Amino acid sequence: MPVQNLLDINADKLFEEFTISEILETQKKLQTEIERKREELRTMVGERYRDLIEAADRIADMKQTAEGIISHIENMSSKCLQLQQKHLLGFKLNPSSSKTERVSVNKAYHSVAIQIKILMDIPEQIWSAVEGGNYILGAQLFLFACHINTGLQLNSGVDDVLNSSKVMLWFPVISRQWSTISHFQSAILFGCQNMLQSLTLSPEDASSCLSTLVLLQGMNSLELLNKLLDLHKQALQDVLQSAGHDSVKVRVCKSLKLLMHTLHLIHACFLDDSQDSSNPEGLVLKQLKSIVGRDAPPSINLVDLKDSVAAKFLPPLIQEFRPSTAEPMNPVSPGDIRENVTRWLDWVRDFVQQQVTSLLSLVSSVQGLDSIREEASSIGTVGNWDIMCQQLLLPRSLNLWDAYFQPLITQRAKCLISQQWSTALAQLQSTLATVTQGSTQEKSSQPEHDLRWFIWKEWGSDLPQGENSQDQQQKRGLLMKTRGYSPCVEGLCAEFDSQLLALLQDLQHYLQNSVVAPNKLTDRNELQDHLKTCSMENIQQLIQFIKVQCLTEVGEKKVNPGSIIMIARFLQALCDLCPNLQKCFALSQSSNTLKIVVGTPPASSPWQDACLLLRQESVATWQQWQYLISSKLLELTKSKLSHPQHLCSLLHSIPQWDVVSIEEEAEEGRSIRSDIRVPAQPSLPLQSLLNSMAQMINAVAPHTLPRKIHQDLVESLVDNILGQYHEVGNTALISQAQALQLLLDVRYLTMLLVPRDNKALMAKSQLISDKFEDKIDPFDLDVFSPYIQNNIKRSVQRTQSLLGVLVAWPEKVAVVSGLRAPTSTTVEDPSVLSLCVNAPWFSLLPVTGPPGARVMSSVPQIHTDKPQRKKSSPKPKTDQTTGELVRSGAAAFFGAMSSDWFGSS
Repeated sequence: MPVQNLLDINADKLFEEFTISEILETQKKLQTEIERKREELRTMVGERYRDLIEAADRIADMKQTAEGIISHIENMSSKCLQLQQKHLLGFKLNPSSSKTERVSVNKAYHSVAIQIKILMDIPEQIWSAVEGGNYILGAQLFLFACHINTGLQLNSGVDDVLNSSKVMLWFPVISRQWSTISHFQSAILFGCQNMLQSLTLSPEDASSCLSTLVLLQGMNSLELLNKLLDLHKQALQDVLQSAGHDSVKVRVCKSLKLLMHTLHLIHACFLDDSQDSSNPEGLVLKQLKSIVGRDAPPSINLVDLKDSVAAKFLPPLIQEFRPSTAEPMNPVSPGDIRENVTRWLDWVRDFVQQQVTSLLSLVSSVQGLDSIREEASSIGTVGNWDIMCQQLLLPRSLNLWDAYFQPLITQRAKCLISQQWSTALAQLQSTLATVTQGSTQEKSSQPEHDLRWFIWKEWGSDLPQGENSQDQQQKRGLLMKTRGYSPCVEGLCAEFDSQLLALLQDLQHYLQNSVVAPNKLTDRNELQDHLKTCSMENIQQLIQFIKVQCLTEVGEKKVNPGSIIMIARFLQALCDLCPNLQKCFALSQSSNTLKIVVGTPPASSPWQDACLLLRQESVATWQQWQYLISSKLLELTKSKLSHPQHLCSLLHSIPQWDVVSIEEEAEEGRSIRSDIRVPAQPSLPLQSLLNSMAQMINAVAPHTLPRKIHQDLVESLVDNILGQYHEVGNTALISQAQALQLLLDVRYLTMLLVPRDNKALMAKSQLISDKFEDKIDPFDLDVFSPYIQNNIKRSVQRTQSLLGVLVAWPEKVAVVSGLRAPTSTTVEDPSVLSLCVNAPWFSLLPVTGPPGARVMSSVPQIHTDKPQRKKSSPKPKTDQTTGELVRSGAAAFFGAMSSDWFGSS
């Protein structure tokens, strides 16, 4: 182990990490090192002791020499006194010299008296100067008093008669008065420092305070600059860290004023306004030149003696006294100014970022941040700011607000936007969890999986009562019914939209003021981008929450179909019933309001991306419901679609057949008339199954289902039904009558529910039909086929309205009814179902209401500007409008049904 590590040994770790032999070896090394240190200590102490003895001997010799000199001087003094007393030649005093001596002694007494008088009067003058804020005058008076006191203590003018010891002994008032005056130094310095931290300090007063520090503390120019910066650093700390009652706005504005004021004082006190900055000279140097130096007026002029003759008795050292500096005052070089100011500004940046961020955390609204920003923007720059920054070698037109404060305001605004969004999202998630748990209850008065209680019941709020109605936006029940949005879904969207409205209203003032002053307030686009990003992130979090918390099976607890349907509709409704959510993605600022961007949005805007994300998740949720309902439909198919194998049971499953009379030509040329029985309609199990399926699907308002989900659901149930017929077709024990009925069932099912472009189902249907045709006599099949086909069409026409919810392809209804498939979803004539474009199996119903009332959609759309249709010339009859097409289709439909609907079968 190295020697330098022996002193850092930890005994516990030593026994844990080393063996016994290694520990013993370490002990030997440690003892050897201890002995070596002891020897070094003995050697060092011995050498120092010898030096100490030699120094003591020399001090003793010096003491003896000094005592001998003092005794010799005392002997000389006594001899001289003896010679003077014996009136020896050359030592006798003449009368004229003693008179002159008496005059000089009197003058010395007068000088002492006047100096004492000055010391008595100066405290009052210093107090007056300090209370008036004239610290430079107080400093000059203090230094003058200090000079007088020092002169009285050291030299009174006549050493043999009135020496310093006698003066201090005879006049104790000098000591008492000086003890009073000496306290003024700390008071003057304290007052100067407080004044230098003031926000309203003028450059002239700042120069006086700085000059006072030079006189009392002997600072040079660079130290004086750093002193000013330190004082303003402390002032900034007091403003931002004090525990006072000032608001955040007041503190931020004070700190901004202090920073601007600091740079202004530095420029005024240490530089000049001339363009030549190679030899700058500020107010401090100019003022010191007027105080110190031979050309400056003497300090005796500051004292009011009230007797001009009295000044003649003062010695020249008092009369000609002027304050002086410890060393010549030279201006600070521009490089030193820039270096120190830049270092100070770097500290300011870090300190402001820490403290202002902490203060802004107390601001709970963006509107509060806007008031702070507005107040700060009203603070104008001091002096000629551009020239000042140039001479201080700072960035030209340095904007302290933009550099140090505005980024913090912007960051806090972002945090508030995120917090308000998070709060709205958390409350929405909590409400969703509660509603989801409530929807799992089987016995509910308002179930989400069966909306017939809502859709097929009239409500007083279905239609608005007039255009000027204040609650028109709330009375949109009919529109909600057509879209399948239950009161629960509408309430969730309304609550969420109200919270987003509060966020936008809070942000409104900030962005509006950004429009008013775009040159000063440049973070508008940044906040808009953050709002878009935050909105997209929260929507993604909402989707993730729904996936994990609402649509995931936990243990034995399975997701209720009502919860799935409610969530799927809610995801759809967010794009339709939350206009403020759209504003979060597309804001347009004007002088008055925030509004959605009008016009055709770009090909891929954030709002469209968000809607696409929500709708995709809604479709995915509907797919979960589809899987659940498909399994139930499959069970229903297996239970209801059971075909009897015994002929005696056929009467319970096959409806009455039509009797058709046919005539045939015999060999002799005479005609033979015979009656045949033809299947007239689908079998009773199939009709019961389809009616049950229609009721189950009708409970969820199928006209509101996504088209793909509806089609996939219908394809699934058709596939299941055809699968059952396929099993029956594989059975050998099927009579020809059964085969005819089953053949009609399969073809009826195919014509009603299977589109022609579905090759798989069409092929499966054809395969099953071929199996049934194989069990029928070919001659009978040729005879029966036309009549069966007519009955199939007639059955489809009879049931397509009742089973319309199972028709997922609107063109199927149009083709069967003899109509063309509609090419537009817009209906010119007013009708109830014009609000719903996905339910073509009902004819249009006219809207009736109070005079002047009309159905208005309050659901906001993404595209607000639509191209207007140009008026064209009347179309020919062959090119019907949509309204004409619908009316003619309805007439054809009911005309086709009139003869057969109530006819005998």
